[in-house]
Amino acid sequence: MQSASKSGEGLADRLSSGGQESVTLQAARDVNLLAAQDTTQQTGSNSSTNASLGVGFGLGGTQNGFTLELAASGSKGNVNGNSVTNQNTEVSAADTLSITSGRDTNLIGAVASGNTVDADVGRNLTVTSPQDTNTYNSQQDSAGFQASICV
Repeated sequence: MQSASKSGEGLADRLSSGGQESVTLQAARDVNLLAAQDTTQQTGSNSSTNASLGVGFGLGGTQNGFTLELAASGSKGNVNGNSVTNQNTEVSAADTLSITSGRDTNLIGAVASGNTVDADVGRNLTVTSPQDTNTYNSQQDSAGFQASICV
C-alpha cells in the first residue's frame, strides 16, 4: 500500500505511480495533481547589406559616354517562438485508489486510475486537460535601390 498524507495541501506534478496494490492520497485542504510543463523558447535574428558600384562606357546608339551604376540593398529579420508541452501526472493502483481532501481536489492534466477509485472531496472536484500551445512569429524586412547615371 502506498500512502501520501499532509496536514495542508497535497501537490504533485509529473508524478508517476506505478500500479501499487492500493494508493491513498489525503490532505486536510486541497489535493492537486498537476501536469508538468516543458517550455521551449526559440529566438533568432538575421541581417544583410549589399552595395555595388559599376562604370560603363558606350559608343554608338542613342547614348555615348560613361555610365555610372549604383545599387544598394539591406534586409533584417527576427523570429520568436514559444511552446508549452504538458506531461500528464499519473497515479494508478492495481486495486483501490483513494483520494481524500478537506476542500478541493484538482486533477489538471492528471490521470487517476484503479480497479476502484474512491474520492471523498470536501468541496469541489475539478478535472481538466490543459492543451499544449505553440506560437511562432517571424518578421522579415528588406529595401533596396538602383540608379544608372549617364555622365
